[in-house]
Amino acid sequence: TGTRGTIFKVSLLGDNFKPTADMRIKFGNYVCHEIEFHCSTIIIATVRAHGLEPGEIEVSASNNSGKDYGNVITMTIKEGEDEGIKSWHRKELNAIRNKIFQIQADLLDVQKMEYGLSVKFDEAITYPPARPALPGPAPATVVQRPQPQQPQPYRAHIKDVLSAKDKLNVKKSVVAKSVDDTSREARIFISSPFKDMNEERDLIVKRIIPKLKRLCMERDILLTCVDLRWGVTEAQTQGAATLMMCLREIEKSNIFIGLFGERYGWCLSENSYRKPTPQDEILMRSFSTASKEFPWINQYKDRSVTEVEMRMVIENHANEHKNGWFYLRDPYYAEGLSADKRQDFLSEGEFEKVKLESLKRDIKKSSYPSSNYNRPSHLSELIFDDLTTFLNQQYPAGTELSPFKRERFLHSTYSRNLTRVYLPTEKHFMSLDLYASSNTTTPLVVYGEPGVGKSAVLANWAKRYKEHHPEVVVIEHYIGCTAASSLYANIMRRVMDELQEFLSDKTDDIPTDLKEMERTFPSWLERTMTRNKTGRVVVIVDSLDNLDESNNARTLLWLPQTFPAAVRIVLSASPSRPLEMIKKRAYETLEITSLAEGERASFARQYLNTNSKKLSEAQEHKIAKCPQAGNPRYLKVLLEDISMWGQFDQLDKRIDSDLKAKDTSELYEIVLERLEKDYDKDGKDIVKLFMSYIYVSRKGLFLDTELAHLLEAERIDFNSFQSLFLGVEDLLLSSGGLLVFANRDIRRAVRQRYLKDEKEKLKLHLKLAEFFERTVEGVRDRKVDELAYQLYNAQDWTKLQACVTNLSMFNKLYTGQQKFDLLKYWRSLESRYDVVDCYIKAIERGDSLPADVLKGDLFYQIGHFLDDMAKYDGATKVFEKARNVYNVSSQNLAVAKTDFYLAKILATQAKYDASEELFNKCLSIYIREKGEEDLAVSSVLNKLGEIYLVVNKFDKSEECFQKSLRIRKSRFGTNHWKVAKTLTLMINYHERRRNFAEGIECGKQALKIAEEEFGPDDISLTTILVAMGRINMAQKQYDEAKKLYKRALKIAEEKVGKDHPKTAEIVYELGSFFFEKPEELVRVNTEVARNFKKKDYWNQQNYNEVKLMGKKAPEKENKKGWSLDRAEKNFLRALSIIENTLGKEHPDYARILNRLGSLYIESVQYLKAEEYLLKSLEIRVQKLGPLHSRVAQSYKHLFTLYNLQEKLEQSRECGEKAITVFRHLHGEQSVELANIYERLGDQCGAANLRDEAKNYFTKSLNIRKALLGPDHKDTLAVYALLQGLNAPPPPPPPPVMCNITVEELIQQANTEITTEMKAQRGRNDLLDAIKNFGKMKEQLSSAESAQKVQKQAANLEQKKGWWKQNYRAGFDAQKVVLQKPAGKPISKGRVPLPPPPPKK
Repeated sequence: TGTRGTIFKVSLLGDNFKPTADMRIKFGNYVCHEIEFHCSTIIIATVRAHGLEPGEIEVSASNNSGKDYGNVITMTIKEGEDEGIKSWHRKELNAIRNKIFQIQADLLDVQKMEYGLSVKFDEAITYPPARPALPGPAPATVVQRPQPQQPQPYRAHIKDVLSAKDKLNVKKSVVAKSVDDTSREARIFISSPFKDMNEERDLIVKRIIPKLKRLCMERDILLTCVDLRWGVTEAQTQGAATLMMCLREIEKSNIFIGLFGERYGWCLSENSYRKPTPQDEILMRSFSTASKEFPWINQYKDRSVTEVEMRMVIENHANEHKNGWFYLRDPYYAEGLSADKRQDFLSEGEFEKVKLESLKRDIKKSSYPSSNYNRPSHLSELIFDDLTTFLNQQYPAGTELSPFKRERFLHSTYSRNLTRVYLPTEKHFMSLDLYASSNTTTPLVVYGEPGVGKSAVLANWAKRYKEHHPEVVVIEHYIGCTAASSLYANIMRRVMDELQEFLSDKTDDIPTDLKEMERTFPSWLERTMTRNKTGRVVVIVDSLDNLDESNNARTLLWLPQTFPAAVRIVLSASPSRPLEMIKKRAYETLEITSLAEGERASFARQYLNTNSKKLSEAQEHKIAKCPQAGNPRYLKVLLEDISMWGQFDQLDKRIDSDLKAKDTSELYEIVLERLEKDYDKDGKDIVKLFMSYIYVSRKGLFLDTELAHLLEAERIDFNSFQSLFLGVEDLLLSSGGLLVFANRDIRRAVRQRYLKDEKEKLKLHLKLAEFFERTVEGVRDRKVDELAYQLYNAQDWTKLQACVTNLSMFNKLYTGQQKFDLLKYWRSLESRYDVVDCYIKAIERGDSLPADVLKGDLFYQIGHFLDDMAKYDGATKVFEKARNVYNVSSQNLAVAKTDFYLAKILATQAKYDASEELFNKCLSIYIREKGEEDLAVSSVLNKLGEIYLVVNKFDKSEECFQKSLRIRKSRFGTNHWKVAKTLTLMINYHERRRNFAEGIECGKQALKIAEEEFGPDDISLTTILVAMGRINMAQKQYDEAKKLYKRALKIAEEKVGKDHPKTAEIVYELGSFFFEKPEELVRVNTEVARNFKKKDYWNQQNYNEVKLMGKKAPEKENKKGWSLDRAEKNFLRALSIIENTLGKEHPDYARILNRLGSLYIESVQYLKAEEYLLKSLEIRVQKLGPLHSRVAQSYKHLFTLYNLQEKLEQSRECGEKAITVFRHLHGEQSVELANIYERLGDQCGAANLRDEAKNYFTKSLNIRKALLGPDHKDTLAVYALLQGLNAPPPPPPPPVMCNITVEELIQQANTEITTEMKAQRGRNDLLDAIKNFGKMKEQLSSAESAQKVQKQAANLEQKKGWWKQNYRAGFDAQKVVLQKPAGKPISKGRVPLPPPPPKK
């Protein structure tokens, strides 16, 4: 619309729009250049109307300046006047609209007050016996697809409010009935012949009843349906109980539906017409049996059972008037059937035809409505309309319960369903009775495996207890039966609401603040009960394992340890976190176990009896004998399935089929198969798609707004899937409106039946991704929850990159648990895209900036994320952009916040001076802006303390930690979690200073605070537990350290999963625990090495006792836990987790590689050790810089490796590089530097480079004297080494030539020398050592002859590799027990050989 000169803003939705200057939009002949690019699917074009003509025009888009245009759509241009509605006009109109709504609301309040007064007046007067008919809404039509509408908060309710005059004529029974009133039940009995009415009955049971149940749930009505097609067993038929059972069911029902076609039903044969049948005798006995209870049937002994049922209603023989409807099928319906089926739909004979026509005439004359229908689907429409009208009249709109009463009704309904069928176990009831009558103040816990019937026990006991103790307040809360029931705040509030309602006492307001409610809950109960002199209150809270996980609810910190003396709390839970928390409180428990065989048969009988179904004794016995039926969930699913089976003659086959299921999930697969037959007759895979979409969704799907669209795209109409939903509703739960599976067995069944093929899952993930991308506008919560997740699982990397790079999406994803998902997404993308480049380009484009987030804050978040990704240079760039934005707007505190993280990055990169300077700058800003006692000041002090600890400025470090601790205690008190955080840092400080007692005390305080604040299993405890584990390791307290690590690992695996970086950190620490060699082993090796250096040691050995070594025995864990195998296993697991979450370039990945390299050195796997150490060094240099302390650590390990391999030049080079790093970090005075000097001196001494060795030892000695003092053990050790250089060196072990070949030695050692072994320096050393060990005793006459032999042999290899390592580590020839090789024996003239290294 608009006149010439008008400017239009036209939004266009499409695909593959590119943000370039070549973008063009063509409107007819008019080409538009003014384009606002929003994303690749949305653009806005500015169109000037002078280029357009009225009428239909074609619109298309081009990315290349109009050379090629895409798909064409049609747009209509109309001539009109510019109304010129400006923004201030809109504001006025909106204000007027709001006032109108307010007036409507006020009118509604007046009408409600008027209605309330009229009801009171109505109660005060006496009505004559006959009252006006109840007005009700118009009959409901077939369910229509809900259409999105603008919310109308007031107008929508006005039509439901009747005038005062109308209300005066309303019966009192119309007012909302009590939820405890059993009259809120609609029980339907269906009467008809069976043979020709199976299709009609199936439609009623499977289509109509589920739809009506939805309406009944909205109106708080219980709906049941009695279908006796196979409800009468063969034994009951033979026992003549058929008619009596049918009439009893009619008595129980309040709704009667009669169906007739052309068949009359089971009746006595006319003797003159045909011979009597064996069934006649049974029917006669049935009439005789039933007549004792229903004598009026004697006048109808010649009629069919179906007619007797209908006569009971139309002639008012029932105990009360029934609401009934009769439906008669068109006789011509049978003409359209095939010849083989038609006979079942025709009259049995002339005798039956006459009787049926007479009955039909009487039905039409009765007061009950009757209708004709021409096909089964037509019947279903009629019944649905009639019953909907009836329910609307009986329970009209406006009689719904209040939110509180509705919640109570739903819990009550859930409880009543559990009590419909139950086999009481007196021992359980007795235990509960004893607890309820006791004086204990702690809860009772009912526990057992899922599906064993805990909820049923509690519901049935509560029912009986209320009957026996009407004076006691019993409050039942079943977690999971409503959407709100799983929140712990709602549990406490509902208990308070119920108590106020029961006592009619609202003196104490219920706290609205969650923390206040938690704190005052027990005292509120005690005050209320004392004020009303209440004797006892019993509160049942069922299924704690279904608690919502938000607010740490599953740790049960909100649940008081004890309750007032008059309150009894009964809890139930399956094995789960809540049950573990309860058991730690040592409450009294009651275990529920599986059903015994006899109980199974009784349960089946009672359960089917509620649906008026019966099994034969053989069938009951068959089910009871099945072991799986001991699980009540399995048994209930089985009984529900056979209840839906319409053909009694094939029931045995169905039972046999169901019992083939080995567990409940397999049984659910059979249920799914049945659902397919019932609802997927057109072969559209409706059941498969319905259940599969829910399976592949992340958090479930909304039925009307999400699942409906997905199924319609598969060409499944609304009525079909709506009907299916009502049929599978028992398999689902609604979590805040999102449909999810009711239990894990159902989920497993869906995966097993429909989603075995990974390609099928990929397709569904892609369809869901396309749906959320296409239909959910903007960046709403549902899009955030699902889109990236679906793209990731669909492996659509291009769209996933576009999704997570969108700044609005990033802003939503980088929060809470979602941030770890974002990290996972980028780990899958970083081999294809540069994450830093992607976000910097997105920032520069600025096309997806969220409107509700400040630009500086968003940049800050992106920098934070890149820091998590270990992209430190990129993070620094983005943080600087954020800093510039904050500087422009003079946001000093925001500048300090950004500088804080920039300083953290500098510290990570070992730029400690620059980091300290920037932290001090932040500190000065915070002190100036917020004062010296602010929390931000303490955070900066914590970081400064960590830096000072790294650079060995211990006094400054302690000062910072103490200041931070004082600030936090003064702000929050001594028991706040922020105090615990500083105490955790002080554990590390005391560990470095060897103040173990103080460190342990800090750890205990921090742990106590965290447990009280968050519970004993919160993820925040893991940091404290790991720090305490390390300090226990430093004290050689291995058992205590292991307990701490194991506890931390259990918490992490349960809280954040087995594949989380936090879990990897703890697994790494546990690997370090197993890698730590106990002191006694180290001491033994040191002692043996000292013996080797004694002058006469070798002459004193008895080499004849040395035996050859075979294969390496399996490693056994010693009492302190040392185990290289277990250490390696943990390190590799941690490495895998970090690789999958943080990537192969992360510093944590390098740390684990470095540790593995050290382990492989210890286990003599030099090639693998070198590979891991070099890779670790490469990552650390790249990510942390060449002068980081961790880089020096890698050099130290390489120094050790090359030294063992006798690669002296490479070893020395690594040592010098380590010295360069330590000098840069700590100056010339550091313990680390002294250690390197000592090792270099030792290496030079072994190589007879005495002058260089003396120089290194002297430097090490001077540093240790200055730092540790002259009497420290480490100082004295270096001094002894220095003195050893001045004395003549002890002679090395004299080698003796062996006169056998290398091949013979290898065969004699019974070991295989592989190519890998030969490649490692040390394997050849072993052979040389073997050759020269042979006849040492005979040829060793003096040190001179030994040196001469050594010079002649020129055997320099003996000092290398493996032999040298074992020589120094303490190879004790006396203690080596080796296996004698198979084959030729060892001659007495030959001396056996030393052991080869273990094979890898």
